[in-house]
Amino acid sequence: MRTFTVGCLTAALFAWLAFGQTPAGPGLDRVLDFTHTDTPQNLQEITNIVRAMADTPATFDAVKKTMSMHGTSAQIALAEWLLSEMDRPVAPTPSPVPAIQPYRNERGQDEVVRVFSLAYAVSPVNLQQLTNLLRSTSDMQRMFPYNALKLLVARGSAEQMALADWLVRQLDRPPGAPAQDAGTREIRVSNTIVNTVRVFYLTHDQSPQDVQAIVSQVRATVKVQRIYPYNAQHAVAVSGTAEQIAAVGQLVKELDQPPSR
Repeated sequence: MRTFTVGCLTAALFAWLAFGQTPAGPGLDRVLDFTHTDTPQNLQEITNIVRAMADTPATFDAVKKTMSMHGTSAQIALAEWLLSEMDRPVAPTPSPVPAIQPYRNERGQDEVVRVFSLAYAVSPVNLQQLTNLLRSTSDMQRMFPYNALKLLVARGSAEQMALADWLVRQLDRPPGAPAQDAGTREIRVSNTIVNTVRVFYLTHDQSPQDVQAIVSQVRATVKVQRIYPYNAQHAVAVSGTAEQIAAVGQLVKELDQPPSR
């Protein structure tokens, strides 16, 4: 499973790096030191995340435990902040004060970068499922897990980040904790389209295969594309029109039956 998770991360990052990447131009060169990170895999993961978040070339030296980059002062400042959040000996304790950094993207738009410290997503499979779910429902493509410390690193608009925060609060809970329906949230897809997001909790002890079968049938029947499971909580998150969400709720009730023995 570990190889699959890192492979998904690498493929997604390479797609981002290939899109819109420009040759190094005027800017600053900086070499940043890793203090606590020492494995090549973790060095690579952090470097890839910095590349994707800061839109800048970066390479790591596994022997010297350094990361070299070229960018503007804003890009370097973001990279330094990210390194301070990820280059740690142990996972940070989730804090009521979120780790957020403002950032202006290459189009001059104001965005935010956030590091989510997860308390209960303890496996690479959980991290990847949560990443896929958040990425799809919030339409925030720059979101990647850092497996060593159970972190999710995301970059997007304030509206997208608020939705991601709401979803994390819904799903990163102790195993077996009672499901709490927190209603719905909205996300603006375009100037004229606003989607509704809801988390549905299955009431029976469905296997991952059963949950995936429910997701597939809902997707085919309701014609909603942004629907993803989170098996750790027997939950399904959906983004769509209000009419689609209502139809999904009805169909989930019909499909959420005791598993056959």
